[in-house]
Amino acid sequence: MKKEKKESVRDLHLSAKDRRLIKKEKKRIDRIKTQAQVQVYWNNLLKLPSSRERQLIILFALSIITIKAKLGMPTRETDFLKHSEDMQEAIKKNTLGYFSPAFARLNQWKTENENLDKAITDVTNRVRGAEGRKKNAKANLRVTLKLALAYINELALLNQAKANSIIEASLMVVIHRSARVVKDFTVKQMEATGSILLRSASAKIDGKYVNASYEWQYTTDDGVTWIALPTTINKAKTIAKDMVVGVATIFRKRITTSKGGTSAWVVSKPITPE
Repeated sequence: MKKEKKESVRDLHLSAKDRRLIKKEKKRIDRIKTQAQVQVYWNNLLKLPSSRERQLIILFALSIITIKAKLGMPTRETDFLKHSEDMQEAIKKNTLGYFSPAFARLNQWKTENENLDKAITDVTNRVRGAEGRKKNAKANLRVTLKLALAYINELALLNQAKANSIIEASLMVVIHRSARVVKDFTVKQMEATGSILLRSASAKIDGKYVNASYEWQYTTDDGVTWIALPTTINKAKTIAKDMVVGVATIFRKRITTSKGGTSAWVVSKPITPE
């Protein structure tokens, strides 16, 4: 059977209006820093009236901000088994009604837990061949655990507004969205000889991006003299070309905005152009 291809934002034919909508939504998502904010985002999004725009936003958001689970299994063998038993029991009981349709391998999961439990006991009692049986039992159990994880993640994907609750009810662990850290100033060697890419964090005032000019300078004598590169307007990066190969070079940058004035210089780590 031919596998059906999943539709993504890139597969769609987007109009200029659609692209503006996606760009605006990306900025909104980029401001999200915590898992709680992710949950609020989805709750608000799913309250919007049904429309093509809402469907497009949901499709885009799913591609970059999906709430997902991980198993979070302990490393100690007895704790590993206990956690597996607790997860199987929680998903089987389905107290909150999230796990429907039921996970197909629930009974097999219980048997595999029992097999590992017996093998661990036999190893402790020095039963012949128990170590090999324990290894096989744990390998079989890991397969089921991975399938259970896929099952929970599929349920969470279909109900992002309650994804945290679904994952926590299964006793799995929510993968927390970490804040995207933008370095204030980076320098990087490019493929062209003597070319260095300089990149600054974009200017912001009160959390909003603003127009700005970016000044760039470099020194090859530990800051005794600084040589200016062309200033860029509303462009937070530039390429320093024809740098002397093999000589340690330090770059610096500063930003000027109409409201915030001129910032202090930010100095890079030394880089030796190649």
